[in-house]
Amino acid sequence: MTFSKEIQQKKHTRWGFHGGSAAFGVMLCFCILLFFKSPEIVAGAAQRGLTLCAKSVIPALFPFSVIAGLLLSTGAGPMLIRPLSSLLCPRLQLSEEGCCAMLLGILCGAPIGATSAATAARAGRISSEEAERILLLSGNASPAFLINSVGVSLVGNKRFGVLLFGVVICCQTAVGVLFLLSAGKASPTEKQESREPIIAPAEGFGILFARAVRASCDAMLTVCAFVIFFSVLTGALGAVLTRFSIGKGITALLLCISEPIGGMSAAASLTDPLLTPALCGFCGGWMGLSVHCQILAACNSVPISWGRYLAAKLLQGLLCGLLLTIASLTPSPIYGILAISAALGAVFLTAASIRWRERRSAAPPRRNNRRAYPPRIR
Repeated sequence: MTFSKEIQQKKHTRWGFHGGSAAFGVMLCFCILLFFKSPEIVAGAAQRGLTLCAKSVIPALFPFSVIAGLLLSTGAGPMLIRPLSSLLCPRLQLSEEGCCAMLLGILCGAPIGATSAATAARAGRISSEEAERILLLSGNASPAFLINSVGVSLVGNKRFGVLLFGVVICCQTAVGVLFLLSAGKASPTEKQESREPIIAPAEGFGILFARAVRASCDAMLTVCAFVIFFSVLTGALGAVLTRFSIGKGITALLLCISEPIGGMSAAASLTDPLLTPALCGFCGGWMGLSVHCQILAACNSVPISWGRYLAAKLLQGLLCGLLLTIASLTPSPIYGILAISAALGAVFLTAASIRWRERRSAAPPRRNNRRAYPPRIR
């Protein structure tokens, strides 16, 4: 290690250890105390996590993960969406394969979009910057979960589920474009790589199918591990909060921060007509630490700015909670759609004005093209 790297490392450390490691260690000690305090609650929460994985997570994600892997590895996905990618790729600065991974993430839910983007980035077919843009534009829950599980099963209103899915997708696109404008345009090398044609792989379909199933199985194991751990964590935390008589709204907010399924269930059980859509919208936009850990595990070898990603998801959660609350107060869904469109239009105008000011300040000064004549001698 060089001397400059040692100085830089000492700036981020104090008392001989990293601040992030210290905070994580304190959280782990707190988790161990919770687990020893109430082992029966931990065992019940682990069983609920296993049941959730067997009944909901694996049936909802595993088939789509295999299909997404096959579509990208065979090159069929980018070919099928080529008419749509010709419209989206220049505006979102994505290649055809990146656009296919983004659409798969939106339709199939997280972390399929992140897994597809990370696989393409490791193979060298897309850049790490493009993989980061895909994460910003496709980190949502699946429409089946938001419409059927949340809207129909938990809230008892399908219109609420459809409105929740629309708000999440609109806010995700707006925040993704906002961060895309703030980051600037793609580099010339990246643009040149994105225009390269997609070549069909040399392996047979049987090898690609076996590889997709094996990769999806590994991804499901990781997803289920995080689901079980955060189920245990939220179960123990909920027991502590209940014992100290903390309000249901704060408990639901903490559950929304940590895990989306438990957070949605806690938010839907509230009786406050304003707090339920606010927390459901925040949870649908933020997606919980459990999903972020799943995406981090899928993209562990891809250099991505996780600070930008978490900031974008936090902004998306706050915007989703605000817009869903406004839309749920309107008597007709048309007024809700108008309110969402007005808010997103304001976001786009703000982003465009910021980008225009940056370009104007970075532009070179205009030259005076008037020809200078020598003074007349009288």
